[in-house]
Amino acid sequence: ELEDQFIDRYDQYRITMKSIRDIEGSVQPSRDRKQKITDQIAYLKYKDPQSPKINVLEQELVRAEAESLVAEAQLSNITREKLKTAFNYQFDSVREHSEKIALM
Repeated sequence: ELEDQFIDRYDQYRITMKSIRDIEGSVQPSRDRKQKITDQIAYLKYKDPQSPKINVLEQELVRAEAESLVAEAQLSNITREKLKTAFNYQFDSVREHSEKIALM
């Protein structure tokens, strides 16, 4: 029973850490889009510096950065909060497990 309680608490920690990974994954497409636009701009500046498409891509990059700025800020706040919760689960489970073993 002692091990089961420890495992349950540790599973809560793992679930919380996995939710951070999932949230990071949801922001990744906007990061990829921003990187793709940046690469296209660099390529066009190298290949054809006078291309009118550069201005269009730069405007698109500004919009993409604005969108990702909000997502990144939310991600930072959520990650900080969930990480704190996850470590609390882990430390509490280890502490409780150690105390019970010490009593035995």
